[in-house]
Amino acid sequence: METKERMKGFKTKRLLSILLTLCMVISLLPTLPVYADAPVTHGVTWVHLGDQMLDSEYKFLVGGEASKTGEWASSQCTARFDSETGILTLKNYDGGSIEVRSVVNYVSNDLTINLVGDKNKIKASGAGPQMGIWNASGGDINITATNASLGKLAIEVVSEDSYATAILGYGSINIDDYAEVLVDVSTSHSVVNRISYGLSASNGVNISNAAWLMVNMDGAETIGIATKKINIDTNSMNNKINSWGDSSDSLALKAETSVTIENADFHLVSTGSITNDDTKVTYDASKVVADDSITAVGEKKRRRELTDPARYIPLR
Repeated sequence: METKERMKGFKTKRLLSILLTLCMVISLLPTLPVYADAPVTHGVTWVHLGDQMLDSEYKFLVGGEASKTGEWASSQCTARFDSETGILTLKNYDGGSIEVRSVVNYVSNDLTINLVGDKNKIKASGAGPQMGIWNASGGDINITATNASLGKLAIEVVSEDSYATAILGYGSINIDDYAEVLVDVSTSHSVVNRISYGLSASNGVNISNAAWLMVNMDGAETIGIATKKINIDTNSMNNKINSWGDSSDSLALKAETSVTIENADFHLVSTGSITNDDTKVTYDASKVVADDSITAVGEKKRRRELTDPARYIPLR
């Protein structure tokens, strides 16, 4: 009887000892502050413009080099970056590709590119995959301009032996206000199993207000816009997508769910169908012109030969 009581007491003390040890371990773990309303922030971000990096300290691009200070009125100052808002302003920038990534992993940050001037140009070329604008953090890419005549951007991307994409985002791509964007993508015709894109986004592509877009694609297999949902509602004139890939699978538009074109004056041209088979298309027949008929979704059109060798069309 006495032995059973001793065993019972020993088990109780042992259990208490284990519980006390667990409490001590938990008390040593780091704690996180709790906010009633957690603030929304872009976090700490940086932007690569070609081989230069702009961040919270080096905010300006002066004479093609990152600088802590810059005189915005000077023609030598062609870019400035606000890391708190994620706004990159380009003023007649002429340089390499633009990439944004959060310093803290797994934080999605939006990049807004504000266009100032009519001579902004991004050029990426060489061997391997090439991209013009890339938001690797997972956030949106917003391109905007507040001036009706001074907000233009030309993006020229050329890959010698792989695929190329002018604008790539894992969120949405939004072209808004008075932004005018010309995309020119070219790849080698000998590259197979590599699709090149004009605009490619995970969530959606939206073109609105007075924004203007022209996409010229040339290569083995090309798609003008590829995303989940395409919404085009702009009152600008002469928008156009040319997707002249060699493959009959080359498309002007590819969306997982729907394509909506309203009010826009749009011309769609492609080697294959205008859209992929499963896309629901809504459009204004008086505004949208296709190489055959946009209603022929799912019908593969006869592959055309590229009759005009000139790919690059200067900004209007």
